[in-house]
Amino acid sequence: MRLRILRAATVALAILALPSAADAEWLSGFSGHTYMNSPNPDADGVVNFAVYRVTDSDWTDDFGAAFQASIVSLTAPGSLQGNFVYFYQVVNTNETGGAGDHTLNSLYLRNGGTILEAGYANQQVFNEPVEGATGPTGNTRLGPNNTSIAGDVLDGVPTHSGTTPDGFVTNTGAGPTNSFEGLPPQVITFPSGSGVSGSAVRFNFTAIAPGTTTGSPYTSVMFVVSNAAPIYAEGVLRNSDASASGDIPVPSPEPGTLALLGLGLPLLGWGYARRQRASKAVAEATA
Repeated sequence: MRLRILRAATVALAILALPSAADAEWLSGFSGHTYMNSPNPDADGVVNFAVYRVTDSDWTDDFGAAFQASIVSLTAPGSLQGNFVYFYQVVNTNETGGAGDHTLNSLYLRNGGTILEAGYANQQVFNEPVEGATGPTGNTRLGPNNTSIAGDVLDGVPTHSGTTPDGFVTNTGAGPTNSFEGLPPQVITFPSGSGVSGSAVRFNFTAIAPGTTTGSPYTSVMFVVSNAAPIYAEGVLRNSDASASGDIPVPSPEPGTLALLGLGLPLLGWGYARRQRASKAVAEATA
């Protein structure tokens, strides 16, 4: 029950914090990264993420010609239109240093809100204003590269938020995504042993081998398009026999948004303050 209330508060915060209709921009509260290493540390990795609010019929031209040319739609109809675009990039960091660390080949997302389309931008990665490309040696995270931070717990709060990308940059080391599954009428669920249950959608990407804390194999940015505002909910990194989970942005369940808003308002300030304290702690630890 407590976890449901926390997620409800996150929905309320998301709705109240959205920019005005005149703004097309990154949502800083839903941009950053989550380090996943539980329940199986051998499937650990980082999911970098950012949510973009759209206000016109073509968001792809906001990021330049190279990005537009790189887009591969994995679902029909290919128009890529929606109010929000959710971007994800996986880095297989192997921060636990285990000799048995696994390759990763899929990312599961909680299936709550309506996803209109999905795809990826081939050999495009997040670009940070100072560090540059996210994924290669020395910059595995969108935000602070603090590898001493413990793995995420499923509480509606990511490892880090508040760092927005400066668009995208071409990087030939970024691997492709092969398919996207879970849209109706297809039904898939989170994998057994992941610590998460329920309906999911899934990106299947070319396997990325385990790396190190400073240099790791990584995917190109993947995305889903939706009219639903973001919340934090479960995501799972997976290969054939191991999983690690954590909180990442996903489209909110549209039919229940107003009900969740009413439920979450009493805890809105508490949840926001908790996230701010967590982000501040990370910043101080890396200063």
